[in-house]
Amino acid sequence: MPLGPSTSGILTWRTWKCVACLFWKGNPFFVVHYKGSKADFVAHYVRTWNMTAGHKRDAYFGASPLDDPARFRMNECPNNIAARYVRHQSLAMSFPWERRGGAPSSQVCLPEEFARPPLCRPHFAAIEVVLRREPMRNVKEWVEHHLVVGFGHIYMSVDDADAEVARYRSELQPYIDRGALSLFGTFGGQTGGHQFFSKTFMNGSFWMARVDIDEFVFPEPPEDSIVPLLRVLTGRRGRVPLQIMMGRAEFGDSGWVETPPEGITMTEAYRRSMALPKSVKAVWQTDGFLEEDMEFSIGNPHFGLTPGEGIRSGVTCQDYHWIFSWAIVCFPQRKFIFWWPPRLPASIELPMRPPIAQSVWDQAQRLAQLYQGDDVGLPPMAGTAGV
Repeated sequence: MPLGPSTSGILTWRTWKCVACLFWKGNPFFVVHYKGSKADFVAHYVRTWNMTAGHKRDAYFGASPLDDPARFRMNECPNNIAARYVRHQSLAMSFPWERRGGAPSSQVCLPEEFARPPLCRPHFAAIEVVLRREPMRNVKEWVEHHLVVGFGHIYMSVDDADAEVARYRSELQPYIDRGALSLFGTFGGQTGGHQFFSKTFMNGSFWMARVDIDEFVFPEPPEDSIVPLLRVLTGRRGRVPLQIMMGRAEFGDSGWVETPPEGITMTEAYRRSMALPKSVKAVWQTDGFLEEDMEFSIGNPHFGLTPGEGIRSGVTCQDYHWIFSWAIVCFPQRKFIFWWPPRLPASIELPMRPPIAQSVWDQAQRLAQLYQGDDVGLPPMAGTAGV
């Protein structure tokens, strides 16, 4: 996993893997899995896995999750890949709603040789999530992040009681009013929520991703949006892989024992991770759901289209690499698979991010010109919206 603009201080015998990963660059987008501070790490498992003093579930079998040996490796490498979004996240928390853009003014339309009908859809890319008892502060940062990196719409299910759903709806209403978020109550758990979104909104976008509320999708620099990366992979079955697996990087507590104070976002607080991805999440073309002979997993949190052999051979790309900008090879996986992706005509314009996020992003870039250097440690963002 790339380490961002600075790799100073990591060339030691203990951290050789942090450098080794720089020599292998596959998919130019990936997922950051924020475990949070030590206190947040335990609290997350208590509320999501029903762990209490007398009842522990899953792999811990009565042990504290803090004693998990894997947790200690989550701080082994410095990782500044999220630093370029710190200013935006800080600004977004106080940016006036009256200065934000509204819902997109038009649909996204692709030529017939690039997609199955319907050829015009509300969004180019969307993302879905099912959450439970997540602090509102974290939910808002998750929403802001995925809008600014290019997802045109968010489908969210709150797997909790009606009163909790109403509370989330009240807090997130500005996003709903501006067409950036659709919020639903429980569908009987995570699987039920994913099934509902897949069946109901498969024609709402050309691409869809599925992650958890503590997972953030990032494009690799120099891109700051996932749209250009997905644009060059868009096409009909047989010409491009319909599903891309994104490596998931585990980020540790970075020395935080308690939750960072208000005003410090996750992108700023957590800067250390495992050297290599531990798992994967998927982003896929929703046209895969329209193929009559293709199996798909509408409830699995790690992929949408079912990977495998037989009729699905070649549908999923585990790790792709460009060859002189005109072909890609999917490797490593069970066999080399070469693709020659078609190129969308330049006349087709795709917004880098929805208007609600573009207005904040533009202001953050203007501030970056005033305050040259690292985002961390700059003057507070509150009160700077009028600069």
